[in-house]
Parts: sequence; structure tokens; C-alpha cells
Amino acid sequence: MDKWYESFEGILAIHQDKFVTASAPTRQSILKTIRDQIVTKHKSLEDPAALPKPLRKAIRRYYLQFLTDEDDIQAEGEFLEDEQDNEALGVSPEEREMAARPKDAAFYKKEITDWDVAQKLFKQEIDDYDKEEQSKLGGKHLIKFCTGHARDWFNNMTPAQREEVEDTKEKWNREGAPAEAQAM
Repeated sequence: MDKWYESFEGILAIHQDKFVTASAPTRQSILKTIRDQIVTKHKSLEDPAALPKPLRKAIRRYYLQFLTDEDDIQAEGEFLEDEQDNEALGVSPEEREMAARPKDAAFYKKEITDWDVAQKLFKQEIDDYDKEEQSKLGGKHLIKFCTGHARDWFNNMTPAQREEVEDTKEKWNREGAPAEAQAM
């Protein structure tokens, strides 16, 4: 399979000099322009290559190879590392489980599935994925696509996310509704 950028070499080549010579703050607006052009072209292709999920980050990583100034390379490298650290550190599984745990006793009446847990634990990630996919389609908040995008995200979970969902499912099925919900 082709790399994502091979389909968009023209767009990337046009903006390469601007990106390489720009200051760090200016690069953000350049990245947005490039991303918008790539998404537009992606929609018009008959058999498009899959785009990486964080497209701006992938574009930034692509242009990193063309930077020659050591300060620019270091700044871009730090930016990419910071983004990866933020994604990795985010919220601990325990904190996520506590925040997502449903308080309604009716939720616990039937056996809880992986799908139920994933929707609660990773609501923000699923919403972000849906927004990104909807922007590729050109629509805004079309409800008919939301569940399909949620299923796509669910089917493509990382092994760590799958393990977290499985552990949380077992815990919620074992413990049932929180005590305050049971009292009501």
C-alpha cells in the first residue's frame, strides 16, 4: 500500500519551502492550510489512500525531514514528543473508570458488554474521531454516520484500550451499580 503522502506530493511540495522557512507560530496556520487542501483532494479521489488520524501531526512529521536548522528540528521534535507524551499520559485507567462509571442503576440491569463500556470510557475519543470523519465527508453532525464512526473506532481500538475495556467490564459486572444508586 502507498504511503499517505504519495497521493498528495503536489500539495506537500507546494508548501514545503513555506513550512521550512516559517517561524514556529506561522507553521500552525500553514499546517491548517495544507490539511484542508489534502482533505479536499482526498474527497475527490476515487480510490484514496487512508489518511493518518492526526493528520496535522503526520504532516509535521513529514516536513521534519526537510528542516536543516538545528533549532527548528529541535523545536519540531519537542512538539511531536510533547504531543505523544500528552496522549500517553492523559488520564490513568483508574481515573477514567471512576469518571465514566454510570450512576444510573438501570445501566446495570443487564450484563454489560465491551461496547457499553467503550462508549462510556472513551466518549471523548469517539466523539473526536466522529468529528474528524464527518469533516472528511463534508457534513456536519449527521446523526446517521455517528454510530458507524463509533463502531469503526471501537473495531480499531489499541490493545491497551481493549484491555482497559475488558477490565472495566469485569469490574462493573462484578460490582454492579454504585451504592448510592442502589439505595434509590
